[in-house]
Formats: sequence, structure tokens, C-alpha cells
Amino acid sequence: MFDKDVSRLIHFSSFFGFPQISLEPIRLRQDSALAGDLIQGAINKLKTTNSNVTNKPSFFAGSVDFMVKNIAGKKTFYVLETNGGSSRGFSALPFKHWRQAYDGYTETLNHIHKKNPLVVLASPNSDLLFYEKVLLAEHFLTKLKTFSEKAKTVAINNLEPKDLKGKPLVVIGDYQSIIPRVKLSNNYLTLDGKQIDVLIGDGAARRCAAVVKHLHKKSLKTIIVNDVFFITDDKSLTYQAVEMANKTLGLHGVEPIIFKRAFSYEDLYFKCRQALEELPEILIKPHGGSGGSGIDIITDKRQIKKKIESSISHYHNKFGQNRNPYPYTICQRVEATPITWNDSLRHFDIRVYIGRKGKAIVPTGALMRIALEPFNGYFTKKSFVVNLSGYEGVDTDRGLGVSKASLALLGLSKNDFAKMFAVACSLCAYISNNYQEIMLASKKDA
Repeated sequence: MFDKDVSRLIHFSSFFGFPQISLEPIRLRQDSALAGDLIQGAINKLKTTNSNVTNKPSFFAGSVDFMVKNIAGKKTFYVLETNGGSSRGFSALPFKHWRQAYDGYTETLNHIHKKNPLVVLASPNSDLLFYEKVLLAEHFLTKLKTFSEKAKTVAINNLEPKDLKGKPLVVIGDYQSIIPRVKLSNNYLTLDGKQIDVLIGDGAARRCAAVVKHLHKKSLKTIIVNDVFFITDDKSLTYQAVEMANKTLGLHGVEPIIFKRAFSYEDLYFKCRQALEELPEILIKPHGGSGGSGIDIITDKRQIKKKIESSISHYHNKFGQNRNPYPYTICQRVEATPITWNDSLRHFDIRVYIGRKGKAIVPTGALMRIALEPFNGYFTKKSFVVNLSGYEGVDTDRGLGVSKASLALLGLSKNDFAKMFAVACSLCAYISNNYQEIMLASKKDA
């Protein structure tokens, strides 16, 4: 399905005024066999601890971003962020591992007990990778056909009342089309009055006040992929989780990131000044951002006011004036080691994709992202924040797949990748298993 359909979807999208970006250039740089070896290496490590096991329906798919310090061959790994059910970029993986990533989403069907479940797939407005959601909907449909041959996929704008009766159903659409039609009844989210059994992804969930309220109460019966989005949305909560889980994560070379949380402009300004007393540079990161929106580097106290205002403005330009960027995360700029790429020093990160398989969270692949601008001895956003999106479109030239050449370029071994894969799985299982404890610990910094 994937290899036959993806190129056609992208080709025809332009005829309907909805152009899409292909990640095929990155996918062609992937060595599927090598990626499989790295995945198996991580699974072998995880067998000794079972730290990737969770019984809770709280995490099914996502990704974790890493940077690496490499001093004379000694590697230190930093977790930059966790990403939830709205993760994108799966189409950069080899087809086999792309399907395995989507199997993580369909694991949700093993946690509901209905003959005719309703699955709602919500995507950002004007999503340049919307075809990934279309193929995910088709993947769900294949699974739902085992429930009933009447199973169907419908675009939200074509949904009719008769579609909501007597059959398993997948509804797909963008946030602005789906969210106004989502209500709450008897602890379930509903779409046009029909109970939603699974809602994907967390970007839609965070925009529904009813979801936020009932997830805090732990009373929501609809499965959210993923319902731990309060933590994956908030970089400081991810760093809190890394600290709390570091007895396990530290075995694989992880070093926690120093951080603070700020809950208002005044709090952010004060804590930035405070942090610069202790650290040479700091990063500020708003709550629930994506594509690097609002992230910036501050190297001098005189920059604080201007950088905060620029960060908030950039955030609101992307998400609207009503979206709250607080709590902000203030954190150290990690001592990542740059590589030589295109005849210049560049920073990079590694995004590890993970998914649910039964009670385990397992790795499904990775891609590497290289900074837009060279590192010339001083830090700027474009030389350190490596997102492929967030500047202009999606820059696939800066994306690398898993291959012998990319491992050599980054100065990393197969074992280094297996460690990061294992850390990503263990961390997200820890977040799923210890959600309340992490949230409680975070309040101590309020």
C-alpha cells in the first residue's frame, strides 16, 4: 500500500490546491537492513531491564529527539524533547518500518471493546505531510476490516449521519473541520453525537477544553494518542521525567538537562537572568510549540527582553493570539559536538521514532537533521535549532537516513544508536507509567 500510494498521493495533491512535500529523498538514504539491526540491538538491551513495558493505554506512537556530545570517543546523550501522537515524518522511514510505526497507532484497537469503533484522525491545518495521515487512515481501515467488511474511511467534510451507524469508521480531517464538531458526553468525546473511541493526535486533543479538563481528572474514556501530551508538550516536564528516570537512562549514557519553568512574562524574565548567572547560554522554549516555533538562544542578559518578545511573537504568528505559550522552559544549551557537513561545522540531532507493540514500546527507526546554518563559534537559532520544517517548507536536503555513511559522518556507532533507541522507549514507558508523579514533581518549581 505505502510504496504504491505515496507517490501518487503527493503527485495528485497539487491538482487540488493542496500541495504536499515528499520525504522520499530522506527515505532513499535509509538502509533498511542496518536500521533493523539497530532496532534489534535496542530490543536486546531492553530485555535486560523491561524498562520499555507499560500496561496503560497512554502511549502508542511518537518520537524522541537527541543531541550528542562526543569527546575523544566518549559519548553523552541529551534528550531534547519528546513528541506525541501528532508526530510527523514517518514517511522518511523505510516502508517496512513506516508500517511498523503505524502498527503502534492501531494497537489502540486492542484497548477498546466495541463491534463498531469510531476512530478520528485530526491533522494540522494545511499540513504539508497530510498524506501520512491519509495512509494511516487506510492502515486503520485494513485493521477494522477484521471487525466488519462494512468498515469505512470518510473525510470529515463528506461525513453523513448514515456513516455513523452500523459500521467501524475512520474519520479524517484537519483541526478546523473536526474540533468544532467534537463534544463531551458521558465521559466520551463525541463527533456529531457518536462516541469517539480513539482520537489521533494530541494536537487536536490539546485544543479541546473538555479533553484537558477530563484528562486531569482521569475520567475520559476515549483513548487519546497520546493522553500524556501535557508532558510531551512541555519540554521542562520531559526534562523532569529524564531526571526521575535517570537511574535507568543513565545506564545508556544520558545526562539530564538543567532547566527551569516560567509561568508568566515577569517570571520568564527573572529566571532567564537567574539562569545566565549559572550558565553561559540558555534556550527558551514555549509550551506546545512545533517546528522550532518560539525557540531561541540567549547569550547575554541584555538580550533577554528582546528575545522573549521575539519568541512570543513568533509563537503567536504560528498558532494565533489565543494560544498560551506558558509555561516556558528555560534550559542549558547542551554541549553538543558539531560535525563537518558541506565544508562547514554543523550541529545535528537524531530523531528516534517509537511505537507500541503489545505492552512494550519499541523503536521503529530514525532520521538525522542537520542545522540550517554553519556554526562559526557563536550560537544562533539557525545554527543550533535543526528542525527541517519551521523555516521555509520542509528542507529534505538536511535530513539523513540510517546508513553506514551517515553513522560515519556523525561519528556514531551501531551501539550508540541502539542506546538512543533503548532510551527513547524506556523514557516514554516511564512517562506512561509515572504520569501523576511527574506532574506532581513539576509543581514544586511553580
